Amino acid sequence: MKYYSTQRPVAPGTFPKPDGNKVVQIVNFDERQYCEEAGRGCWGYIEYEKPLTEKQAADYELVREQLLDFKQRYMVGAGTSILRTFATAAELNEWFDAQIVEDRHFCRLYDRVRMVHILGCRYMWLKIEFIEKERYYDDSAFTGQCWMYPTFMVKDGIEYFMWNRREPDDSWKIKEREGQKAELLANKGSHFHFHGIYADPFEMLAEIERRGHTFTEPDNLFVDCRETGGFVDFHGNRNEASAAFHYRIYDNALVERIRTAVAPIIERGRKR
Repeated sequence: MKYYSTQRPVAPGTFPKPDGNKVVQIVNFDERQYCEEAGRGCWGYIEYEKPLTEKQAADYELVREQLLDFKQRYMVGAGTSILRTFATAAELNEWFDAQIVEDRHFCRLYDRVRMVHILGCRYMWLKIEFIEKERYYDDSAFTGQCWMYPTFMVKDGIEYFMWNRREPDDSWKIKEREGQKAELLANKGSHFHFHGIYADPFEMLAEIERRGHTFTEPDNLFVDCRETGGFVDFHGNRNEASAAFHYRIYDNALVERIRTAVAPIIERGRKR
């Protein structure tokens, strides 16, 4: 937990040393500067393993970092106070797991969407699961005569479409699907890739930059299916080599990071 010094640089005698609460780091700025985390001008900050009491902070004119954003879905409280807010259940659980056992018993965890609050335990709806819905028969010439099973990822209680599993299917395709599920579990449900050399889209983009490659259809890289399936597809190929790629992305922040990363590549291609 960070505390910002509003009146002076952090030095011996300017901060409390409570028993059992180790100082993690001290950072001083070259001059007094505005800090968004404290909402005012500060000389630096000190970070503790655990929160200080209100009196301990006030005695040394320290201001705790502002970690409350009530637009976020999850909150953790103690008594009548809200300690922190979180955008995802994963962040909430990560914070909870880092607390000492005694402190966990006094934490109350809130989910503002589900209207759930629990005392003294982890938020159990985080687990990523994969489900299949009622099958349907596809008699089209494109897929062949087969059963289709709509498959979804369930994360934070929300369903996200993944693919239609075909039955019967080839053994290599079944193995590929298991690998894609493993990707989602490893990156907390952020994304997976259908095809391409790189599982990480930024590794692919870094190689494209190094080799000076460009996209074949730069205006059609993104297909936004968030309203119907909860995902954005990032796919395409290169002019200089046959290297098709296709990522299915469920993390909106990741989509924007990729858009930013591909912008200079698109611009370079248009100048040629």
